[in-house]
Amino acid sequence: MMPFPAIFISADTPENLDGMNTAMKEYTLKAARGECAWVCSSCGASCAIGMPDACIGGDQSCTDIITRDKAEAFKAT
Repeated sequence: MMPFPAIFISADTPENLDGMNTAMKEYTLKAARGECAWVCSSCGASCAIGMPDACIGGDQSCTDIITRDKAEAFKAT
């Protein structure tokens, strides 16, 4: 059996990491305001209408993050 070729993509330059962090923060704020679908990076739950007010799976640590993100999203508007 022939092995698959390995392809490595590195995005760990400061410029690339800053860009990814900015994009993720913008996405999170939009989801918190209900402007786009949301997927929890902690538990993997998703909601098509944006970030819910509490974790769909009942995880308190996720709910704490959601509360923080929603407060930040609405503070920025």
